Amino acid sequence: MTQLVATEQSSTDQQVNEIEILTNKINELEYKLNELNVKTSKKKIVDIPVECEICHKMFKNKYILKTHVKTMHCDNRELFECQHCHKLYKSKYFLAYHISQQHENVENEKVENKF
Repeated sequence: MTQLVATEQSSTDQQVNEIEILTNKINELEYKLNELNVKTSKKKIVDIPVECEICHKMFKNKYILKTHVKTMHCDNRELFECQHCHKLYKSKYFLAYHISQQHENVENEKVENKF
């Protein structure tokens, strides 16, 4: 009887070990997929936090970091001018936000690059 219990325990321990090994392999594959920034079946980019090497801010993924570097750290960036008050902005997003906050009564307009 004792030998039967020991055999069953040994078999259970072996199954637990196999499950742990498979779980670790799955986790490793998921990590590699995230590292490669592979798109999922829904064509959504997998988010991996990345840090800007210039200002050390953290971003959700490489695409957002690339946009940040382009708009905040590049000297040859385009400027966008507000058609109402002629202020200049580093990106279409910043200009659109400015217009929505400062010129609420103005109809939606197309944001165009000025420089």
